[in-house]
Amino acid sequence: MSSNAFEGLGETLKELHLAHNKIKKMPKSMLNKLGELRVLHLWANSIDEFPLRYFQFCRNLQELILWGNELKIITESTFDGLWNLKKLDLDRNRIEAVEKDAFRHLWNLEILHLGENKLMYLTEGMFTHLTKLKVLNLDHNRITLVHQNAFSDLGSLISLSLDNNYISLLSGETFTNLRNLTMIFLHRN
Repeated sequence: MSSNAFEGLGETLKELHLAHNKIKKMPKSMLNKLGELRVLHLWANSIDEFPLRYFQFCRNLQELILWGNELKIITESTFDGLWNLKKLDLDRNRIEAVEKDAFRHLWNLEILHLGENKLMYLTEGMFTHLTKLKVLNLDHNRITLVHQNAFSDLGSLISLSLDNNYISLLSGETFTNLRNLTMIFLHRN
């Protein structure tokens, strides 16, 4: 697929579905002129990384589905420019690390799926800036340690799934600021 595959559709293209295409690398500037894009599905490919600031021109994107790829790390610039994103699905990748401030541009994110990855630790500040997040799925990882302030900025969170991990201890302050939390899933830890 070339960088200009969707040239001329910048004003009209709202949804782009590229699932199950064996994509390994995304063309560097393919999304640059797709400013009206609202939905992007890239699930079940073999993408292991995105070019630096790949999504910076996708300011209207609301749904980004990336499950079933080969991503290993989420950097602080991976999702730059996605201020209006509401749903991000990163399930079934190989994510081992999420850098501090990796979600700093995702102010409007409401749903985040990070299940079935290789995360071992939930660190302080990992979810900073996600003040509108309502659903957080972290099931089927390798999580052994949850920092007592890992969720401190998630005051809007309603549902938290941590099942099928290796968590043996949670601090008494872990859920302190989660005043809207109505569902916690912790089975099989």
